[in-house]
Amino acid sequence: MKKLIPFLIILLIVFIGAVLYSLPKKNQNSEQIVNSSKQSSQSKNSFTNSVSSETNDTTSTNRQSYIPKEYSTSDVEKTKDSALSQAEKNKIISSLPIRIENFQTSQNIKTTINIFSSTYDPQSSLHIEIYNVNFNEPLIDGANAIAFKESFIEAKKRLEQKKVNTSNLQIIYGNRQYIQDTAQYWVKEFKLAN
Repeated sequence: MKKLIPFLIILLIVFIGAVLYSLPKKNQNSEQIVNSSKQSSQSKNSFTNSVSSETNDTTSTNRQSYIPKEYSTSDVEKTKDSALSQAEKNKIISSLPIRIENFQTSQNIKTTINIFSSTYDPQSSLHIEIYNVNFNEPLIDGANAIAFKESFIEAKKRLEQKKVNTSNLQIIYGNRQYIQDTAQYWVKEFKLAN
C-alpha cells in the first residue's frame, strides 16, 4: 500500500501536466472558431457597405471586434434644422417618455416603442427607439423591416396626436451606428418621415 501512494502521486502530476499542456491548444482552436464566425458574419451583412462609404471602414472594423460603434448623437443635428426640431419637440416634451410595450406587428414580432429625450443628447433631438427588431437584417421586405415600419407608424401616430410634425424632428433611433443606419434606411425607403 505504501508503494502505491508515490505511484498515484506521480500519476496525478502527469495527468495535471497533460491537462495544462492541452489548454493552449484548445484556446487556439476557439480563437480560430471565433475568427471563422466573424468572417462568415461579415460576408452575410452587405447592407452596411451600401449605406455609406464613410461608415463602411469603421463598421467592418467594429464588427470584427464585435464592439459596435456608438452613434455620435451630435450628428443628428446635421439632419434637420435645430430650431424647427426644437419647436416640434416642445409640443410633446411634457408627455415624455412615451412607452408602448408588446406592440403586435403583422410579422408576429412584438415590439416595444420608446419615445424619450435624454439630457446627454442635443436639446433639439428626440429618441424614437424600437426594440425587439433585428437591425442586422436590413432587407426592406424582411419581417424586421416591416415590424419596424408598423411600429414607427404607431410612434408617429402618437406624436401626431400632439400635433408634432415628425418630418421636422431630429430623431435618434438608437445608441449604435448600425441601428441608426438601418433605421434611417428603412425610414427613407418606406417614406415614413414624410
